[in-house]
Amino acid sequence: MGENRPTIYNDNQYLIEEYKKIQQWLKEEKANFLLVKEKNNSVSFKIPVTVNGKQEYVKRTTGEKITLDGLARLKVKCRKLKEYLGSNPSLSQIISFIDGLNKEKQEIVDDRITIEEAVKKVEKWFFQRKDRRKLQRSKNEGSDRDCWYREYEYYYNKIPKGAIVTYDTLKEALDSYGIDPETGETNPYLRKYQDCLRAYIRLCEINKLKPIQEKLEELKISKDQWKASRKYTQDYITSEEFYKLREAILTQGSERYKKDREFWAWIYSVQFVYGLRISEVLHIRNWTEDYCPAKDPEENNPLNYVFPALIDVKKNPEHIIYIGNYREPTPNDKRRKNAKTGWRYAHPIEDPEYPNMFQDFGIIEGIQKHLSRLKTHKRSCLVMQANKNLKKWSKKYLGREIHGTHTFRRAASHIKYSTVEDKRIYENEMGHSSKVAEESYIERSPEADKELVKRKRMTEANQGKLKTDIATAKKIITQMYKKLPSEARIIARNVIIFIFKLLFELDFDPDKED
Repeated sequence: MGENRPTIYNDNQYLIEEYKKIQQWLKEEKANFLLVKEKNNSVSFKIPVTVNGKQEYVKRTTGEKITLDGLARLKVKCRKLKEYLGSNPSLSQIISFIDGLNKEKQEIVDDRITIEEAVKKVEKWFFQRKDRRKLQRSKNEGSDRDCWYREYEYYYNKIPKGAIVTYDTLKEALDSYGIDPETGETNPYLRKYQDCLRAYIRLCEINKLKPIQEKLEELKISKDQWKASRKYTQDYITSEEFYKLREAILTQGSERYKKDREFWAWIYSVQFVYGLRISEVLHIRNWTEDYCPAKDPEENNPLNYVFPALIDVKKNPEHIIYIGNYREPTPNDKRRKNAKTGWRYAHPIEDPEYPNMFQDFGIIEGIQKHLSRLKTHKRSCLVMQANKNLKKWSKKYLGREIHGTHTFRRAASHIKYSTVEDKRIYENEMGHSSKVAEESYIERSPEADKELVKRKRMTEANQGKLKTDIATAKKIITQMYKKLPSEARIIARNVIIFIFKLLFELDFDPDKED
């Protein structure tokens, strides 16, 4: 065990102090029962009951003694009994409940493990598990180490390594994330607070510190509660607003920083047009050269399809990009970085209101101007600087602060969701499931819902117009077909049936039309 472990295991005074802490906790929680220490060092519950209008006390053994393991089990039983008494059960029900508690098998571990020892166990657990893509994590993989730091280590570093894992120790560090900068009061709805809470609950779960874990779980905010407390109106941007923001970034400001503004406007445009996470802009593999995943040994993807270079419009008229599973090392960032959801391709969004968005934003021209600079960026620096600039420019040019570039991905998600008929294509190109889309991307705000409805109506209108045009075409083709000589009809009929099946997936036979 660790060198920093306290040397008080067999100290009877320590056990008495721990027992007193449990009593104090019951007093603070206003529990409707007491603990009584018996002569043989065992502990009993003392429960008040009313008999013939008089209050009396009934004693029932807890089944525990004042030992290390006994006190750990006693904490759990006290918490459960307190909750049960809140339902006003009868005396017989109380006795039956306590008997049931005493029969439960509880795994007891040494609950005075140090933070350092506990964190090592969580770290071992983390790297033994697979990530969301079902790939094995590795300490040698930069993206896996980054994920470990973001989700767990960052919050564990706030606690002294030599400290014992206790509720008070974790709660003190947790509360530092719950201070609302506007009010100065504790706000459990803050994201950092809940992220930190999840990390600490996991620490207790892996180290089997159930009493502490249960107490921490009482502080959790459900996803529905958390979403209801958020203000989503600032997390959305329309295509019209993006045009306005981009134009202002390019045309306003000093001439000295013009190239810098042009670079960030291009980065934002690529992200908006394809609905990418900001870091995924670094993972596009076919900027200037054709790319085949199967021929790249590090990509580990059997897909034997060549994605034409994005810069070559003749070979790649649909402007398809391939987002790789990793990005190549750069002079400033020599570690190989994994994408969150690589191994996918994507088309530009098709906004009915702005059909020439890809050309308007100068995506192809930007490759020649800015790609060399993009390749030198560290992922962390790109994300940080992109968000910092967006906050400043959105407040200045749109009159409200947009907190992160992920807003562009949400906006693109709305457009693609409403314009792509096959939702499987939508899910694959956005790199998330339909459940994630519905919970986190589609229902975001009243403004977003209005945009979604408007685009759906436009799409439905276009589909209605297409149906009308097809019906008209059928009549004209049928009239022309019936005027043909009988010998020519055989070939013409086969061609017509084939074309309608290929283009419109329709079974159209001119011989059967009236």
